Amino acid sequence: MDVPIRRRDCLSCGGALIGERVDFAYVTDLPAVVKPRVRQSRVSVSRCEACGERVRGEHPDLAPGQYGASAHRLGPRRKAVSHALHYDLGLPMRKVPELLRWLYGVRVTQSALTQDALRQAERATGEAYRALRRSVKDAPRVNTDDTGWRIGGETARLMASATTEAA
Repeated sequence: MDVPIRRRDCLSCGGALIGERVDFAYVTDLPAVVKPRVRQSRVSVSRCEACGERVRGEHPDLAPGQYGASAHRLGPRRKAVSHALHYDLGLPMRKVPELLRWLYGVRVTQSALTQDALRQAERATGEAYRALRRSVKDAPRVNTDDTGWRIGGETARLMASATTEAA
């Protein structure tokens, strides 16, 4: 945007103003709300003439049971941002839905995020975690480090175990 000088005379002496240079100024801000992208899928459903069995169309982005009350699911980016806010930045899970609503205008429940985290813990993420725990348990040497802090006046503690390979 151009910011011109609106006066033609000098305030100090009344002399004419002559252009000298253009300075640059910057303002970095965030958009008001990042609009989520909702993709609608029209899933074909057919029925067998002979036995009445229903068959639904399949797509990698859609879960097999994604219809009716569970037709709307959280996308992978939305889940990743939610889990990063909680697990990487330490935001309490009960506050994550409110922050997502403020930033993106989307609604999600704490329960939906927790259920997704539990599903992740059953699959590859959980297996990787279990393998790390086994490697620490079976290591010839394990170093520990514990720390404590207060949460609402109550003492909280964390103990970490580290080997040359894993922590």
